[in-house]
Amino acid sequence: MEDDNHVRVKKSSKKKKPKMGEQVTIADLTETLDSLAEAVTQMASTNRNILKNNQTVVEYLMDLRNAKKAANLYTMQSVAENQTQGETMEQETSARTASQTQE
Repeated sequence: MEDDNHVRVKKSSKKKKPKMGEQVTIADLTETLDSLAEAVTQMASTNRNILKNNQTVVEYLMDLRNAKKAANLYTMQSVAENQTQGETMEQETSARTASQTQE
C-alpha cells in the first residue's frame, strides 16, 4: 500500500567491477566513461563556484582593508587637528595669563 506522499524509488543496479583478465563489453566501457565524464563535469562546476566564492571573499577583504586604512588615516588627522587646537588654546590661555599678569 502506497499513499500519495510516498514514492517507491528503484535502486540502480550496481555493476560489479570486472576481475583481472575478465572481458568487458564496449557498452560497459562507454557507460563507465559517461559516468566519469558526468562526475568530472560536476567537479568542474563545483570548482568554478568555489573560485567565484573565493574571488568574492578576496574583494570583500580588500574593501575591508581599504576601509581600515581610511579609518586610521581619519583618526590620525583628527588627533593632529585636536593637538593643533589644544596647542592654540594653550597659547591663547598663556597670552591671556601673561596680559593679566602685566596688568
